[in-house]
Amino acid sequence: MASDDRVKAMARTMGDPVQARILFSVAEASLGASGTGPSPHGVTVRELAARLDEPPRRVRYHLGHLVDEGFIAVTDGRMRRGVVERYYGATEMPIIGLEVTLGGAVSIDEQRQLTLEILKAIFADASAALASGTYNSRPEWMAARLRSEVDEQGWRELSEIQEAALADQQKVLERAMQRTDSAGERFPVGVAQLMFEAPQWPGRPPG
Repeated sequence: MASDDRVKAMARTMGDPVQARILFSVAEASLGASGTGPSPHGVTVRELAARLDEPPRRVRYHLGHLVDEGFIAVTDGRMRRGVVERYYGATEMPIIGLEVTLGGAVSIDEQRQLTLEILKAIFADASAALASGTYNSRPEWMAARLRSEVDEQGWRELSEIQEAALADQQKVLERAMQRTDSAGERFPVGVAQLMFEAPQWPGRPPG
């Protein structure tokens, strides 16, 4: 488990809408197959600005903060029109899980802000896929919603399933990166996980 300081730093980063979007974009574009460090390629300020529809100056400013925090690193540099263009890669995936809630390292308000930014990113990804027609282009696409009631044991079991599924998904992505590193035959994929205590149904007393 990461230290409390590291968890707090990630919480601060993900709580800033611009920095959260930059970190997501850099991680998606450049994280290596090992999952532990940046790839030798990465993404440039110019490319990030185009992806995020943000001014390059603003992207560069927030990138500097993310580099200082250690979540992003310079992975390469190439000459472009007489100027060295830097490539950036994520040093870790921006994943928020049990580390945030255990030990009280991050406040409830910070957790809510983190959740909001992640939900916004998920919704934006899914909306873009629906608009482009890619969401339903493969027969194995998934969209599911479950709502019921559980006891404390059921909640813990669901949490364990979520954590295990996340770990398995990361391994699948790493293996896919390893298989396609040389051929370059990849296509984007979006995977999201949610689990939360829902509010009571209207008109139903608690308990």
